[in-house]
Amino acid sequence: MPNGFEHCEAFRSCSLSLRCVAFFACALLHFCIWTFAGTANPTCSSLTCGSGTHVIDTGLVCASDPCTQAECCTVHYVISTGDDYIHHFYPNVVSKIMSLTFQVMSSNDAHVLLSSQLSDASGVALYEISIGGWANTQSVICKARDCGTMYSTASTVGVVSGWQFKWLWVSWTGGVVAVGQGQTVGQNVFLSYTDPSPTAVNYIGVATGWGATGLWMLGQGP
Repeated sequence: MPNGFEHCEAFRSCSLSLRCVAFFACALLHFCIWTFAGTANPTCSSLTCGSGTHVIDTGLVCASDPCTQAECCTVHYVISTGDDYIHHFYPNVVSKIMSLTFQVMSSNDAHVLLSSQLSDASGVALYEISIGGWANTQSVICKARDCGTMYSTASTVGVVSGWQFKWLWVSWTGGVVAVGQGQTVGQNVFLSYTDPSPTAVNYIGVATGWGATGLWMLGQGP
């Protein structure tokens, strides 16, 4: 479990087919994380998520045969981030989706990393999105850790909050990286960048810093 969730407990139940569902329930947040384990087949590797906003883990083993989008495309993941600008990665490849809807509670500088590798090191092809930077007054899209060149900027006073969760979404399709408010991808856009040489997005990371910590709920849709 992510750091800071000591009160969460894990429960496991298995069917006769040995296809198991591990259920992690966090009583404090009333939030669930679903993962799947068990037999090697079938898995979500052959299933493509629809146009929704869900994270897919291609290695998940399905409880049904064939796999369904409900099993493979609705994966909720909770991450807590410190005031340290360290990216915490969703642990599975997300190359089969093109958008993510999430909630975050952070007073400022909520960073979303869309990376080609499980890394934010110098030289790695990636996009970094800073939401509520500059004391929660501005948001930007960059193509490197620590930014440098800003490819899209917007005045976003109060876009995030340190005392309540805010719904946001990011998308990366057809070479267009976009960010908006709310639960519906494509609505309330406040950042957009069309990349003439798009980066393949295989991993998602999140971070906070500059005086802020964060609590994230990734992979949620309406």
